[in-house]
Amino acid sequence: MKKNNLIRLTAMLLALLSALSLCACTKSNLTVSSDDPASGAQSPSGLPTPGDPTPSAPSSGNGNVTPSGDPISPLPSDDPVEPTPSEDPVEPTPSKDPTPTPTPSDDPVDPPEPEKTVEVPANTVRHVFTHCLINDPAKGCATASGPLDVDCLTVSEFEKLLQSLYDNDFVLININDMYALHKNGTARLLPTVTVPEGKKPLVISIDDVTYDPKKRGSGMIDRLVIENDTIMGCYDNADGSTTLTDGEVFPILEKFLKTHPDFSYNGAKFTLALTGFAGILGYRTDEQYAEQGIDVAKEREKAMVVVNWLKENGYNFACHSYSHSNYTTCSLERVQRDVMMWNRNVKPLIGDTKVFVYPYGAWTEYGTAKHDLLREEGYVMFCGTSQLNTIWDGKQPKKGGIASGTGTIYLERFTMTGFTVRTYGSTATYLNYYFNYFKDQGYSDDEAQAKAQKHYDVNYPTARKNMLEYCVPEQIYDHENRYHKILPDEE
Repeated sequence: MKKNNLIRLTAMLLALLSALSLCACTKSNLTVSSDDPASGAQSPSGLPTPGDPTPSAPSSGNGNVTPSGDPISPLPSDDPVEPTPSEDPVEPTPSKDPTPTPTPSDDPVDPPEPEKTVEVPANTVRHVFTHCLINDPAKGCATASGPLDVDCLTVSEFEKLLQSLYDNDFVLININDMYALHKNGTARLLPTVTVPEGKKPLVISIDDVTYDPKKRGSGMIDRLVIENDTIMGCYDNADGSTTLTDGEVFPILEKFLKTHPDFSYNGAKFTLALTGFAGILGYRTDEQYAEQGIDVAKEREKAMVVVNWLKENGYNFACHSYSHSNYTTCSLERVQRDVMMWNRNVKPLIGDTKVFVYPYGAWTEYGTAKHDLLREEGYVMFCGTSQLNTIWDGKQPKKGGIASGTGTIYLERFTMTGFTVRTYGSTATYLNYYFNYFKDQGYSDDEAQAKAQKHYDVNYPTARKNMLEYCVPEQIYDHENRYHKILPDEE
């Protein structure tokens, strides 16, 4: 008995000291199954045999069992596999120990390289404006006041315009980053604005974000909504249901920035030029609607959801007057009422703004009571419309000339509408339009042709040249799908 124990002990020592043999001494009682030489058979002591790298998951030949008596799954093949001798003993690894966690490196991780920016003169900022879009041209694109074909772009046209602006290296900036305010309420244009290296500063404003109920069914959306934390357009259907669409300027921009984030600097997006006479953003927020049985307070709550989202996501607001009146020709009393109604119905929703966008580009002359009233209301950035890309620092139009030292900024906006992309797309289109325009005013064919030619000579070359900074209009304009005239049903 003692002899047998000594033999066993000797065999175990030899196995640990030598890796040249996997067989125990022939006089010992240890054996390896002949069915599966790689079975990882264990000694009576429970220790793994030399060469078994995975004691926690032993393999077995057919019918073999573990020392505990549990059956072991057979190998895919019954062919014997010769054991590979190991030169060094392998220390057993406890089967239930977790995989050790790598030690964190103490080496510092380089932060992402900051965006390279440059300062460019503020008087090089370009300002483009358009209106809300024709979402569905098949609905006619027309209202009681005329076709939307003149003022509005379609979805495809606006998408192509954004791509062209991006390809021409423009980047959106916030219009309120262009000026500085003095303590006395006046302002001055800053010497420079900041943009990413290689980019040109651009402001885009969207006029009449009102969705007047008179335009329902014309191909424009009915209001803006926030769905799943993003902005969408919404139609009200005849059966009481609603339809969401991303075919409006704001969701189109959001989608565009996902693939072209460098089109916006510092999170800047569009300026919304609002009126108030029909509410804002498609909600009947104006006090007049209470007389029609509409819950104005509820409408304002809904509008505020959209306003807050817009502010949080880089958009800003401008006053486009309350009534969308022509401020060049209207009375002082109209402007006074506009200011009062804006302050009661729109300002509480969007907050203060220093930017005034003239309806129709019809500016107020410096030194007049109308202009003084707007200045007293705190407006310092006045925006007209033209094709000239003009910025005046400290100047304003006045009767007979230009006033200097005004403490305000006058910024003309390049008009990007259905009319401009169509007429500046070709000489023939431009001349034909103005020929018909003057004919409608009662001129003869020869007179209308002469006036159209003169208009072309004075305006077209400059406007065309300036438009090419932004896009090639004939590549933007959708000739086939832009306008659909809806005819009455035949009786």
